Order: sequence, then structure tokens, then C-alpha cells
Amino acid sequence: MATLHDVARKSGVSVATVSNVFTRKKYVSPETHRKVKEVCHELNYKPNPIAASMITKKTGIIGLFLDTQKDVFHTMYPDLIKGVGLEAAHIGYSPLLFFNVSGKEDFSRLFVNKTHYIDGAIIISPQRDDFRINELLKDNIPFVVFGNPPENLNVKVPYIDSPNEDDSYTLTTHLLSNGHSDILFLNNSEKITLGRDRAKGFKRAHEDNGIKINPELVFEISGYHDVSEILRAVDGKFTACVVESNDSAREVYKYAVAKGLEIGKNLAVVSLGGMKETFLPELTSVYVDFEEAGISAVKLLKEAWDKNIQPHYIMGKSHIKISTSSDFTYGE
Repeated sequence: MATLHDVARKSGVSVATVSNVFTRKKYVSPETHRKVKEVCHELNYKPNPIAASMITKKTGIIGLFLDTQKDVFHTMYPDLIKGVGLEAAHIGYSPLLFFNVSGKEDFSRLFVNKTHYIDGAIIISPQRDDFRINELLKDNIPFVVFGNPPENLNVKVPYIDSPNEDDSYTLTTHLLSNGHSDILFLNNSEKITLGRDRAKGFKRAHEDNGIKINPELVFEISGYHDVSEILRAVDGKFTACVVESNDSAREVYKYAVAKGLEIGKNLAVVSLGGMKETFLPELTSVYVDFEEAGISAVKLLKEAWDKNIQPHYIMGKSHIKISTSSDFTYGE
């Protein structure tokens, strides 16, 4: 088996130069780079990535930490993972997915201890007191938050976000303006900043329209199996609903069929889920390009690496299309 010394000898360069070709720790001319790679191919030499990482102090891995609140594979994940993966590959990195990291001890021990298994991280669904963010800050590992960062941080962190509060406000206002005063609200947990922001928009829409929220119709759901139970419990008490995801919207559609209700005529439905999917009748929903969001997250992380700064970046406006599932006027 060929060694680093064999490659250096045949290439006519130093061992350090061959090492720099792979670690990119120091500049190597294009001609020398090409010559070393040709010799490596000829000798069938493959560098040891573990040894290289000990020199560069980099692993070439971005940790993508997905929602720890539910044992659910969110419908947005495939597009998000695709965007992160494509952009990471473009800059010579690979994403490593982490699911259900439910405690500070596990997070610290397995992922960001002194061996630094990752060079950077993308945190999904940040919580108000997020142990993941606190540990990353403590270990000085660059990261990007996908969602509005917690308010209690004493430092600024880079983040990608869509206008969740405004989206919730817009859709709720649309229902209220059509005469729906009894609106079922199925929200994320307000421990997650996403749920907090959506609750703010829902509340603000009611305040601006001079209508009191019915607290019996406001729920935080911990899993999609909760939705059918809630719908049974509040049966007949609402004429419209705002749901946190398209998965929940599907449960509402099933409920409507079982009760002989027609979406868009007897029941109005809007979804904050961010996904563009086919529903019959068409679902009024927020649309976010999660693939582009994943690409933007990696670009922002690279900016933090290159400039050693913690910049801010707010994702562009989400898109809302009002459809027949929500635009009927109640009380006519």
C-alpha cells in the first residue's frame, strides 16, 4: 500500500506539500497539485480523512439537527435536506443528520465535545431555552438557526426565517373578515419560537379586528395523532380553522368528509405549513421554498466561517394563495 512518503518521492516534492494538497492548509500551485494527484492515482494512494482532520482541525461535516419535539418526519425535511446537501457538496462539505437529540448531555457528549465531530451546525425549530444553541456557543462552533432565535440570548446569532407572525396574522385576518369568529387554532408548542410567533400573529389579528379569542378553540399539538382527538372534542364549535401544518390540514379534511361538511362551503381551512401540495378542494396555505432555505443556510454558515462573524439573514417573503377552502363568508 502506497504511503504519503511514496507519493512525495515520486512527485519530487516534500511530504508537507503532498499533505497540503489534501488539507489545503497552505497554498499549492495548480501545476504541483495536478502532478501530485496524478501520482496518487498511479499509486492508488488514498488519503486518510481522519489523519487529515487532525491536521486541519476540520472534519468536513455540517451537523443538521432536526426537530427534537416530535417523532415525526416533517414534510418539509426532504426539500430542506436536499438544499443543505447540494450547497454543502458545492463547498466540499457533507451534511450529517441528527434526529431526536432530546437532552443537553447527549448533545454535548455525542456531537460537540472536545473532539469536534462537526465543523458547523444548522439548528431546526429553535426553542426558547435551547440547549443546542447554548452548547454550540460554549464550544465556539459556528452555527445557523432555522427559525427565529430565542429572545433570551445575550449574543447575536445568524438565522434563516420566514415571516411566521405576519403569515399567521394574514390568514387569521382573512377568516375574521369573512365573519368567522369561532376559529380553531392548532398551533405548534409555544416553547418553539415558531409556535410563539404564530400565536402572536393569531392574537394580533383578533385584536385588530376587535374580536376576542375563544380559548376553548386554541391548542398546542404535540403530534399529528392529537388532531383527530381535538376535532372530536370541539365538534360543531368552529366554522374555520388555522393549522400549523399540511399534515394537520389532512386530518381536518378527513374530519369534514366524516361529518358531511364541504371544505369551502361549511368549513374554512388555512395552513401555516409552508408546503405546496395538492388538496381537493385546494388548500389555502403558506408556501416556503425549503430547498432554497437549505441552500441559504449553508451559504450563511460559510460566511460565518470565512469572515468569522455572526451575521443575520432573514429569508424572503413567503407566498400565500387564498383559495376556495377559506374564502367563503360565514353567516350568509
